[in-house]
Amino acid sequence: MFALHSLKKNQTFRIYCISFLILAIAASGYFIYIYHNNTVAETFEINLGDDPNSSYSVVIDCSKEWKSPEKDPVKRTGCEYDGVLTNHTQSTLTNWKITLELGTSSIIDSSWNGDFILDGETLAIVCPSDFNNILEPGKSVTFGWVMYTIVPLEFRQCILTANFYTPFYSTPFFRLLCLLGGIWIIGFISTLVTHIRTYNYKLTQEKDEQIILQSMKTFSGFIDAKDSYTNGHSSRVAAYAREIGRRMKLEDDKLTNLYYIALLHDCGKVGIPDVVLNKTESLTDEEWDIIRSHTTVGGEVLKDFTAIEGIREGALFHHERFDGRGYPNGLSGEEIPLNARIICIADCYDAMSSERCYRKPFDDNRIIEEFQSNAGTQFDPDLIPYIIEMIQDGFTLTIKP
Repeated sequence: MFALHSLKKNQTFRIYCISFLILAIAASGYFIYIYHNNTVAETFEINLGDDPNSSYSVVIDCSKEWKSPEKDPVKRTGCEYDGVLTNHTQSTLTNWKITLELGTSSIIDSSWNGDFILDGETLAIVCPSDFNNILEPGKSVTFGWVMYTIVPLEFRQCILTANFYTPFYSTPFFRLLCLLGGIWIIGFISTLVTHIRTYNYKLTQEKDEQIILQSMKTFSGFIDAKDSYTNGHSSRVAAYAREIGRRMKLEDDKLTNLYYIALLHDCGKVGIPDVVLNKTESLTDEEWDIIRSHTTVGGEVLKDFTAIEGIREGALFHHERFDGRGYPNGLSGEEIPLNARIICIADCYDAMSSERCYRKPFDDNRIIEEFQSNAGTQFDPDLIPYIIEMIQDGFTLTIKP
């Protein structure tokens, strides 16, 4: 149901709807044209005899002669006439009528397969209303009658009157409509199947991404829980880093990767003893070395995590400085991966804006001054305008502490 609902927003589906409307209008116009052009009666004068080269043929044979009754003073001659009307065209005949000029007065004794109307020397043979009233292309109908005449009968003229129409299914345009309709149906079904499969794949992908995200957030929560002063730190850094990337107009997949990388940037803290991590007094040089080791520990923890490109580098290099005086490898400038440079800024913003046991959080002006004064030394100067813009437009206030 949701897949079909989402199909309404699909651009290809809209194109199919428009094309279906065009086909429906064309088909409607075609059937209206066929209907109006098939209701007009036409009249033809044809020669008697079987002529396949003509459009229609009428054959009338005298199959049996009848003597007039003894009491008939006129002494007429009777004859049984068998007629055949054949349609040699691609059109269908309806409501046909054959008019024959007899050339003599006559009397009809009996008839079949038609309504026979004798008017002087003119005989009209009208198709019955209940059968034989439709003559398909290439088909024939038979009719007959018994007639008495004074002199031998000679048919002088034969006129065929009928409604002629071409069946809609036999025209090239109808075949074209069927072809286009078939292509439309096949294309639509293919699009529908593809959309449903894509939609289901997307649902599965979103579910997988949700599992990955929840797993990473859970793991980052374990990391942050080691330090009572940095609860929620990894989630906030990830949100700041992703927003910096968005303002840099990074592609969506790179933004997602950046968010995941930032969530685990401090994973190496799992290897830092709590007594060192939560110490409120000044740290010794040895303890500082232990704190700094969380970058190499994080790199080691994530060395086999290859599903997300750059996740190990984010943990390993987010404390490198732009001037090369950072740790652990002393990388400088663009030697530092872009994700690590972004995370460095997001990490420092969260540190400055959060309360610590040894100080109050910095206000926005102080934080902006710190970023500006350390641009090109600690931070990538090209990235500083983005974090300052985020502070000034209030985005950083939307991230829950």
